[in-house]
Amino acid sequence: MKFSPNIVTALAIASVSLGLATSASAQYYTVQDLGQVDAYALNAFGQVAGVDYSGSSAQGFYTGVNGIGMNVISLPEGSGNSWAYGINDQGQVVGQYADGAGDARGFVTGSGGQGFTGVSYPGSGSVNVLAINGSGQYVGWADSQAIASGAQGNGWQTLDIPSNLVSIASAINASGQVLGVAADPQSENSYTTFLTGPNGQGFNQVGSPLGVPFFGGGLNNHGDVVGQAFTESGMRAFFVGANNGTTIDLGTLGGTFSRAMAINDQGAIVGFSTAVGDYTGSNSEAFIILGEGQEMVRLSSLTVNFEGSLSEAVAVNNAGQILTKSFGRSYLLTPTAIPEAQTSAMMLLGLGAIAWIGVRQQRRRHAQA
Repeated sequence: MKFSPNIVTALAIASVSLGLATSASAQYYTVQDLGQVDAYALNAFGQVAGVDYSGSSAQGFYTGVNGIGMNVISLPEGSGNSWAYGINDQGQVVGQYADGAGDARGFVTGSGGQGFTGVSYPGSGSVNVLAINGSGQYVGWADSQAIASGAQGNGWQTLDIPSNLVSIASAINASGQVLGVAADPQSENSYTTFLTGPNGQGFNQVGSPLGVPFFGGGLNNHGDVVGQAFTESGMRAFFVGANNGTTIDLGTLGGTFSRAMAINDQGAIVGFSTAVGDYTGSNSEAFIILGEGQEMVRLSSLTVNFEGSLSEAVAVNNAGQILTKSFGRSYLLTPTAIPEAQTSAMMLLGLGAIAWIGVRQQRRRHAQA
């Protein structure tokens, strides 16, 4: 079959239109409302861990795959409130609970959120567990000291943190690198972000090339860290490459404040920023940066079934799912194809061009008859 040049042109228009739809597919997200909860962690399968405040007490919870369902952490009889702060790809959940005496203790569950093991640290009172990796290593703090377990949660590692510093460990990656913050209690504004080597060995100050205070928020499996630096231009989100490599000022959404909270292994960064002025606690907007060299974008502008605001983005997994919060509720964003209405419009553009050319050719044939 032989097509006329005009038909070929119209087909090209349709192809480009559909191509544009395909190329934009990574830019949009469906939004799942997780309810009146404070969500903190997200694993590779879209399971979420956090705290449900909807009842008379705080209850740590975890969801099923892709945020479906909600399961409350089963506590020992007589326990009080609980908080879930981390979840790994096996579904092990970590956090803190109040025991029968009202003391703050850490906990870790088995795979799939099943079972319950209290976590105590020698010589310490309060314990909180904040994160866990796929090997079952978990980190947190005991009284004023960062702590890190061995593989499968067996025993304790000795972190090489100077003894005069108070510290908290907030993240751990697949190789056992531990991210945290340490500070000298005798000196104001003396805190530093630290990152250990594999299995908690060594003590390296993160962001030292910046020459300004840096607060680390997120860690990926490559050892890249994101967080916030206190610069002359304000408090701004920064990326620090592995081994204190490349440092990048990630900018803002237009205001003077931004903070990066998490980075996945593909380099996607999420956090929150102001669009105008300084941060007041209620004027931030969640953002995403899809990779190196990409612009900071409001997440609310990329949603297909949501018309509200998203004030913070706190986690992103390697599937591109994003955990966000806004005004007492939490949401799970999942990447989707280009919005249906926009896809249809692009298809109609191309098909309309074909129809128009067909009508035009038919008129010419009638005129020549």
